Amino acid sequence: MKMGNRIDKVLASIEGIERAQAPAGAFEKIQQKILVQKIEERKLNPMQWLAAASAIALIVVGNFIFITSYRNQEAELPQSKTYSELISNFNIYDDEN
Repeated sequence: MKMGNRIDKVLASIEGIERAQAPAGAFEKIQQKILVQKIEERKLNPMQWLAAASAIALIVVGNFIFITSYRNQEAELPQSKTYSELISNFNIYDDEN
């Protein structure tokens, strides 16, 4: 019986309670705040722009140095036997005898 009394007390205490009402324009205010937050999140601060620009610059400079050194290396290769010459006489190494 004690449990039944508790339930009756609780149900009696909520009689006459009205449904809560949201303030006028609350939904629009919340949507506006969310939109402002999304816009602010998209903005990059100057340090992020600087980091991105320096990374791109390093990649470009690194590629330029690699390409120029590769071209210089190709030009400096000594004249050696071609692959077909090595196969034709089956002598990979020069005669050391």
